[in-house]
Amino acid sequence: GILILSEIGFHEQIILQYAKIFHIPVFLLQHGLYNDNPGFFDYNKHVGVIPEKSDYSLSWGKKFTDYLIRNQINIKKIQTVGNPAYDGLENLSQSKKQPYILLATTSPTLQHISGHKIENVQFYHDCLMKICKEIVSLKKELVVKMHPASDQTNITEYVKKISKSITILKYNDISQLIQNCEIFIALGMSSTILEAQIFKKPVIGIKNNDMSVVPTILKNGSCQLVDIDDFPKKIKEFLENRNIQNDIVKHGTENVENYISNLGSSSIKVQQYLASL
Repeated sequence: GILILSEIGFHEQIILQYAKIFHIPVFLLQHGLYNDNPGFFDYNKHVGVIPEKSDYSLSWGKKFTDYLIRNQINIKKIQTVGNPAYDGLENLSQSKKQPYILLATTSPTLQHISGHKIENVQFYHDCLMKICKEIVSLKKELVVKMHPASDQTNITEYVKKISKSITILKYNDISQLIQNCEIFIALGMSSTILEAQIFKKPVIGIKNNDMSVVPTILKNGSCQLVDIDDFPKKIKEFLENRNIQNDIVKHGTENVENYISNLGSSSIKVQQYLASL
């Protein structure tokens, strides 16, 4: 068998063709948190995360499995195994929680036409500026973690112009950063939201400028969904009101149960499933 993370990669496309010729089964393992909005299904197909050519789809949890079934993917092709990448989270070295706010940024993707639209790029930079300025004004330490992908916009110079006190990282282990932060802010769609919820961190999500394509995870109460224009007011309320934070953490913990199965034992489940075929 062959295990892949996407159908769209150059090497993966070659592998898929040869697998068909030699009748070797291909397993597509979910590798990220995808937008489950109905209007986003075609996009998900185009970026290779839907099993069109693969023989089987290995899902992280109930939510994505249900999403595939709703979109007419044969249930016999789907196996809910969890996310092997999260198995080691519980083994991270436990450090004392630090009084910093962690901002994870995902810039508009260049793989899709929306990532080249001026209004989307401008919205992204406006969000960065408003978030950074407000947190610095509150005299809170801010760490900005850029997405490590090579096609992501380098925002180092832009952020440093806002304040030299802001720490900007790209390739550091975000799991460790999340584990030690006080509050986690997600700018853009990212599976790091789930990591923050696994670590029981209060999560703030920034509303997209197109609310018609917002994924469930940002609307189900497990994140404090904030309009960027309201951010100054909302972040103050969030910091001052422990009840709001506790409520978000509670819903986040429930959310993890729906999105991630076999937490801590997913690698074993994948191995057992592959060995059983």
